[in-house]
Amino acid sequence: MAMEADKAQADVEKGLAAKSIAGLQARLKAFASAEDRLGDEVSRLKPPKDAEAANAELARGEHETAAAVRSALPKLATFTSPKAAIAFLSKGLAQPKGGHEVDHALAQLKKLGYTKGS
Repeated sequence: MAMEADKAQADVEKGLAAKSIAGLQARLKAFASAEDRLGDEVSRLKPPKDAEAANAELARGEHETAAAVRSALPKLATFTSPKAAIAFLSKGLAQPKGGHEVDHALAQLKKLGYTKGS
């Protein structure tokens, strides 16, 4: 699961160097799909009792991140350059709720000794 998350993050970073709006949108769609897959995978896990809440929060955060990215995609078509679209995304998605949930859940799981993530 960690490798899939790393790959999704690397792919979206490549998207930041996109030469076209369509290329940027394609990378972001793929990222959103990967986030949903991760959320689905996490929600299918059977964690120990002490990790159930963090696990549920992690799954929810992955899905909310995917939803936030997807909701921004139609707005990207109004931009004439990937650079302008990325600036918009940086402002609009800078503090997504899903990202906060993922970070919080991973911190909780780390405290419990279930992940080495940051």
